[in-house]
Amino acid sequence: MNKKLVSVIMSVYNDERFVGQAIESVLGQSYGDFEFIITDDGSTDNTLQVMEKYASRDKRIKIIHQDNAGLTRSFNNMISNSSGAYIARQDSDDISDPLRFEKQVDFLNSNPEIMMVGTGSALIDESGEIIKYEMPLTGYERIIKRLENKNAFVHGSVMFNKKIFSDHNLYYEEFKYAEDYDLFLRISEKYAVDNIPGYLYHYRIRPNAISNKHLAGQLRMGVIVARSAQWRRKNKLQVLNKAVYERFARDTETLLSRRILACRVSLARGRNYLLLGKRWAAVYEFLKAFLYFPSPKAVYHACRAMITGRAA
Repeated sequence: MNKKLVSVIMSVYNDERFVGQAIESVLGQSYGDFEFIITDDGSTDNTLQVMEKYASRDKRIKIIHQDNAGLTRSFNNMISNSSGAYIARQDSDDISDPLRFEKQVDFLNSNPEIMMVGTGSALIDESGEIIKYEMPLTGYERIIKRLENKNAFVHGSVMFNKKIFSDHNLYYEEFKYAEDYDLFLRISEKYAVDNIPGYLYHYRIRPNAISNKHLAGQLRMGVIVARSAQWRRKNKLQVLNKAVYERFARDTETLLSRRILACRVSLARGRNYLLLGKRWAAVYEFLKAFLYFPSPKAVYHACRAMITGRAA
């Protein structure tokens, strides 16, 4: 296989409705020197057939078909089988702006000390209509400060220098949720990272993303990942001690922690409902958040939703 400058990786599971749009957005990039590795992670719908249709037309596409193994194992396998100097992520229901790769490659080439770069995003609904623009946080010092408490990158928008994966700095396969946040923290502890301005990635908000199980898993793991990173930095360690990770996981099971988590889940659900134009469903979630854990933040969001119908 010829050496490609960029390897695009995308894992897909039962996403026949949107995967074609994601593929077309990659194939339509102004920067064309890439290979496109797509993993069908055991889909049971027509996802694989959609992917094969595009692969038959464009030799840059390489399809890996496997039994369902999950995102992290799929990502690590694709990284190990990639040939590019840079690794670009793409999610199967999102859309990349035609200039995304060109601008990210130019940025990484011009700033060799930067090992990972993300972009701003436009949030879209299921029909592809833009519902909100989100400008990214830029500057390494500001980003690492934000990462202490929450993610500062849109996962599908990032491009990595592949050098960072040479020292086993891969996704932790034990993580079902927040695997991106964990990876970004570990990368930022060793290398410079940044975002570039501009809405170069369209991130789709879907109703199933509002499920309690999905949000609770993401938010709970986010807390564990952040606390584990603090412990790792304090003890000057490169890898996570499993016993310490399990201790932080147990800490999230206390009554107070569960109520705080339930509050955060309702706040997140409320915001997503607002983005989808469901004002009163959002108000209901914000009021639930206040009941779980009374806070000025919950009251503010409930009042704002009732008055303006818009997300903060």
